[in-house]
Amino acid sequence: MNIQLPNANELSQALTALLRREVEATALKTPPAKPLTIAGLYHDGNGQLLGAVMADLPFAARSGACFSLIPADVAQESIEAGVLDEGMRENFAEVLNVDSRLFTRTGGARVALKATCFPPAALPPEIANPAALTRSAHFEVNIDDYGSGIVRLCALS
Repeated sequence: MNIQLPNANELSQALTALLRREVEATALKTPPAKPLTIAGLYHDGNGQLLGAVMADLPFAARSGACFSLIPADVAQESIEAGVLDEGMRENFAEVLNVDSRLFTRTGGARVALKATCFPPAALPPEIANPAALTRSAHFEVNIDDYGSGIVRLCALS
């Protein structure tokens, strides 16, 4: 059974519903120059690793703030500081939790968030080498009134 990744339109619709704001995702033809250092790992009911969502700090801060109805300027302060405080991490972890719906598995098996990773922790070995993630897609995601960031969706099974 393989994971199917959403396209830009499906990602836009899913995030718009989650964040209750207009969201536009645009597929990127080339990976971003800066590494994506924030991640969520997803597994099935048997514990098999199926996928990952990787994000840059701007997407994590902006989507986490928007999800919890925190003003956009607070997200901007986190971006300028270069770090998410504990509350913003919890907010983005909840975004990652709900993002499990982005992964569709043939056969309808349930996909759930297994773990999150925030700097300064290193990325887990399964996703640490970006070149090895051949079944993935990068998106620039713009959240209305909050701004944009980069997301990478990865199928690992």
